[in-house]
Amino acid sequence: TPSVTTFGQTAGPVSSSTTDAAGWAFFQVRNAGAAGVGTITITYNDGTTNYTVATKSITFYGSLAAIKATQGKFIIANSGSATGGTTSTTYAVQFTATDSAGNAVDITSTGLNLAGSIVGTSDNAIGIASTTTQSCATDATNTLALDCSVTGATTGVAGSVANVTYSYTDASLVVYKTSPVAFTIGGSTVSAVAITFDKASYNVGDLVTATLTLKDSKGILVADKLYSIFDTTTSTTVFSTSAQLTSTPFGSRYVTTSKGVATATFYAPFTTGSLNMSATIGGTTGTAWNDAVSTLAGTTVAGVATILGAGGDSSLALDAANAATDAANNAYDEAQNATQAASDALAAVKALAVQVKALIALVTKIKNKVGA
Repeated sequence: TPSVTTFGQTAGPVSSSTTDAAGWAFFQVRNAGAAGVGTITITYNDGTTNYTVATKSITFYGSLAAIKATQGKFIIANSGSATGGTTSTTYAVQFTATDSAGNAVDITSTGLNLAGSIVGTSDNAIGIASTTTQSCATDATNTLALDCSVTGATTGVAGSVANVTYSYTDASLVVYKTSPVAFTIGGSTVSAVAITFDKASYNVGDLVTATLTLKDSKGILVADKLYSIFDTTTSTTVFSTSAQLTSTPFGSRYVTTSKGVATATFYAPFTTGSLNMSATIGGTTGTAWNDAVSTLAGTTVAGVATILGAGGDSSLALDAANAATDAANNAYDEAQNATQAASDALAAVKALAVQVKALIALVTKIKNKVGA
């Protein structure tokens, strides 16, 4: 636990701090009045030598120049309740800001604190009313951004569109606007559920994408939110399948939609033929669970895809494997031939050496006779 509780140095391009008994040291970082990236080098001196501990960079932002709205939800419920949450994975709209150099500007409570100051102006007040109040929170990942929900009016007509432009006016009455964000109005009670596949047939082991489409009583896609619709009272697996899968698509009673649909991926089973998938809408006759109309209770959602044998990709892979095997066998044969050739060459060298040795002995003998 550090015991250093004060900084004790004046602001400047060079600062020093003395470590405590546990080795802790603290530094304040302040800007020098200019925006941009600064480099901080931390060194340690043992009394005679400086050692570089770390080099860090920090970005200082300037005055606000622009704000941006990023859409997270696309169909807003006409329920009078908020669609989307205030987290990085649930927001309906996320706000970020930059300075004139494009550096990110903090608009959360630790910075400009714009959460209660961003105004939404709608061109369809019946669907989404213009508002000066946004329910927002700081994003957990991008801590300079705000995650906000959007509330649709109960008078909103499903299928209609509301274009919302968000703006902020600073103390000098300068107005910063986002590009318009288009929200479609949708219901929040499910009247129809269908499952489809991205292809009619698949080869064994292919990646399959299954899509659930949820619509309201008018056949219009429902709002982007979490729905409780499937029966899990008799099994933890929502969809029963005619062949064993390596995963459990749509594995709970809850479905979260985006643009009215939810998707799941899995690999085609190794059993060829028809792959049948079916699930039951929860509840009893006349009483559906939470988010579906009562007439859906106990009904079945079903879909079918055809699973074929190994396809072209598999045949190509098999051909490539066979070719690789042939190449390996050929390489082995060549190696064997090279080994035999090497053995023959070695034998020839040895035989030549014997002949050379005999020749040397003969020359020596003749030389000795001539010398005598």
